[in-house]
Amino acid sequence: MAKERILIVEDNKALSKLIVKKMEMSLEFDIVAAYTYKEAQGLLEENDDFFMALLDLNLPDAPDGEVVDMVLEHQIPSIVLTGTMDKEVREKILKKAVIDYVYKGNIDDVNYIFSLIERLHKNQGTKVMVVDDSITQRAQMKELLKLQMFTVLVAAHGEEALNFLETHPDVKLILTDFN
Repeated sequence: MAKERILIVEDNKALSKLIVKKMEMSLEFDIVAAYTYKEAQGLLEENDDFFMALLDLNLPDAPDGEVVDMVLEHQIPSIVLTGTMDKEVREKILKKAVIDYVYKGNIDDVNYIFSLIERLHKNQGTKVMVVDDSITQRAQMKELLKLQMFTVLVAAHGEEALNFLETHPDVKLILTDFN
């Protein structure tokens, strides 16, 4: 069985090599690295079957986060890496439904990325049910949980939730509205 793949797009070659080396030592993934938007584009044209991507927000040939949009168009869950923390930019990027927006300032930030990837991988296939009478709340919770790679079921009321539990006894977590 082939290993799942992670795409890293990072123009800082030293940081990219550190992340790749650390990932290969601690995670069970094939790591594919690109240093530019153009390289990432070529890799995605060849094969866009990636478990997820780590994306540098500012690349020499795509300084305004264009790589994020390109990778998300391929429906690849993504973590955005940045060297600067700007609240407005962070909010703009998080609205694009990325998994997280991470400052790449020190080794603790890199370690956080690894723990996040491990958690996301473990979440795959875990069923979670959201029960809420508000269609808006259900949709928001569903999207947040899907970003965390859970399998999400939604129910509008208790009776519907109980019916789901009969057909999906493997639900591990239920998030429910108080009323």
